[in-house]
Parts: sequence; C-alpha cells; structure tokens
Amino acid sequence: MNDMTGFREMLRVTVEEFYELLAMVEPLITRTDTVMRRSISAKERLSVTLRFLATDAYLPPGYTDWEDENHQLHNGAWRQEITLQSVNMGGGKNPTIAAKEQRDHLKEYFVSPAGCVPWQDQYV
Repeated sequence: MNDMTGFREMLRVTVEEFYELLAMVEPLITRTDTVMRRSISAKERLSVTLRFLATDAYLPPGYTDWEDENHQLHNGAWRQEITLQSVNMGGGKNPTIAAKEQRDHLKEYFVSPAGCVPWQDQYV
C-alpha cells in the first residue's frame, strides 16, 4: 500500500477510509482456517469487495427476476437478452482409452506411499 494514488484509484477509498471500514466489518467477515485450506483474510475480502463495487460489475436493479408484495413473479431484463444457441452434441460421452489410462495411473499414484497424504483416508 505504498502507492496511495494507485490504492485510491483501485478501490475508490483512501487508505484511512479502508482501515476504518475494515475495523467496522472485520468481525463480520473474518473466517477461520480449515484442514483443507487457509481462509481469506478480512483485509483481502474487503479489498475484493471494494474493487468489485468500484468496477460496476454487479447486477443492476431489475436485471434479475423479482417478486412483488403480492408474490407475483416478474421477469428480469436478463430474459430479453439473446441467449446462446443450442449446440448439437458431438460424439459420445465416453472418455478415450488414453484418458482412462491416465486416470488409472493417477488413481494408483494417489493411493501409493509416494502419492498419498496422511489425512486423505479421513475424507474418502
């Protein structure tokens, strides 16, 4: 965070505002690490959220389907967009012989002493 101008342009807040926001939301967005993965820090979560909001990369009002107070469902603007054309299915869904051989090779590796991890049997 040495580049204050870049920070402001990227997240649309000053460093001081960022840390003030972080102090307010940190207890709400902090997660704990698990056996499977490390959690994303509150600082990183807030940075990603602010960047997302700064880029206007969100769904505008009326874009999604919505329900009024009488529980009537209304179509959103997304339904007027041109959708992808249907594609005919090509060949079968069966994997190739090479893919099956590769799968079997990996299967054997991951259960061998060289490829296994101590905790894997707890999750199978």
